[in-house]
Parts: sequence; C-alpha cells; structure tokens
Amino acid sequence: MRRPSHEWWRGTRPAACGRAPVFPAAVTSASGGCRTAAILRVVKGIHVAPSILAADFGRLGEVIAEAQAGGADLIHVDVMDGHFVPNISFGPGVVAAVRPHAKKLFFDVHLMCGKPEILLEPFARAGANQITVHVELGEKVPQLLWKIKSLGKKVGLAVNPPTAIAEAQPYLDKIDLLLVMTVNPGFGGQRFIPECLTKV
Repeated sequence: MRRPSHEWWRGTRPAACGRAPVFPAAVTSASGGCRTAAILRVVKGIHVAPSILAADFGRLGEVIAEAQAGGADLIHVDVMDGHFVPNISFGPGVVAAVRPHAKKLFFDVHLMCGKPEILLEPFARAGANQITVHVELGEKVPQLLWKIKSLGKKVGLAVNPPTAIAEAQPYLDKIDLLLVMTVNPGFGGQRFIPECLTKV
C-alpha cells in the first residue's frame, strides 16, 4: 500500500476543539535511537513523527536518515531554551546540519521557548517546514502566528497539560496544527498523562 504523502498539510485547518485534525504527542520512554514519537491523528490516518530528542546525538544525521528510510512522515524537533522549560536542547544550527540527511521529510520545529520571536527567522532559514509555539505565551501568540505564516511556514500551536484547551479556541482558524501535549514540556522519556486525552 502506498504511504500517504504530505499533501494533507496543505489547506488543513482544525475546525473545532477536540475534532480532527488534532495531533496529540504520545511520548514514551526510549533509550537511544529515534524511537520516541509524536503520534499524529489526522483526517487521512496516522502519521509518525519521530522526535530527535530521543536520538543518539553522536550520530544524529545518520539516525534521521534511518527514520526517513524506515517510513517516518515527519521529524519533530523539540527546542528548549532553559527558561520556558528547565532544559536546553537544539538550536537552528542543528536543524541546518541535519536537514541534508532528510531532504524529503517535513520538519516540525516545536519551540518550547520564552522568546520564540527571536528564533522564528533562524529556524525558517535552517529548514523548518512548520514552527509550533505555545498558547501559554499569552498576548504574544497572535503576532507569533502571523510572523510564522509570513515566513511561508506552516503554523503550529501547542497546549500544555495543565492548560485548558479553550485557550486555543480563538486561534483555530489561524493554525495548521494543534499540538495537545500529553507530557509536561522539558524532558524526554516522561510518562504519558492519560487525563490529557479528554482534550482531543
């Protein structure tokens, strides 16, 4: 059976809270490799987006190429700044370095950052196809969504486990992806929070 293409990204809009396409990140424990995945529930089926946070950083390019060869649909890049979350991960330089290893894959860059506005253009230049910011940024959100769109990128909005899904409601017609977090952001390998499923 032919794998679905990435055409489902084009023109797809979340119509309402709790309705597809909502993409809950189901993060499970992994020890090396590119095995932690965000499971994306979309209109046309299930798409797998391995998170490079779970990869062997010493062979990151090779692992991403393996993910592409293995049938991954997207690569999920968890970016942490040490302020919005208590950890630091990747910068635009890492995305630029690994992009040649997965030229066909859609790169979803998830900015868990307090000042994502300073990172939008660098990540867009580095090869991000989509940039996701957090609804918890409050009054910054409208301008951030506009800026991502103006860079020619798909627009994502993430909602943390303690945050009511209603916070995302005003933005549903302005985004391409709603990321329902099912772990608290900041660290890989956390236990799935089943209570978050009520948001989907």
